[in-house]
Amino acid sequence: MIVLSSIFLAWFLYRPIRVNLSDEDSNIRINRQRQNELASDMSLGLIEEAYYQEAEDEIIGTLASELKSIESNNLEIKPLIWSLIIALFIAILSLSLYSQLAPKAMPSSLDKSIEPLSLSE
Repeated sequence: MIVLSSIFLAWFLYRPIRVNLSDEDSNIRINRQRQNELASDMSLGLIEEAYYQEAEDEIIGTLASELKSIESNNLEIKPLIWSLIIALFIAILSLSLYSQLAPKAMPSSLDKSIEPLSLSE
């Protein structure tokens, strides 16, 4: 049972996570949409050239800072170490639980002192 539990947990640790859309891609798409909206506002005359440049610089700066923070937050998970730690923990926990569930042997001194009563007594 311990081996099966360890294999089951190791499978989840080694199973690759499927990523449909990364954070970088979604941030780039959002900022492109913001730039397109900004350009359409500029072409319609809703904003001036100075505000357009300022907003475009802000969009580019925001995207650059988000991409830098995403690169610095990447963590490497080492599944082999975690698999061994979890397997060891499960083994120790299981053995300690089974030892607590085992029937306790009565000491031999108690066995002699407690004798069944006969019918005459």
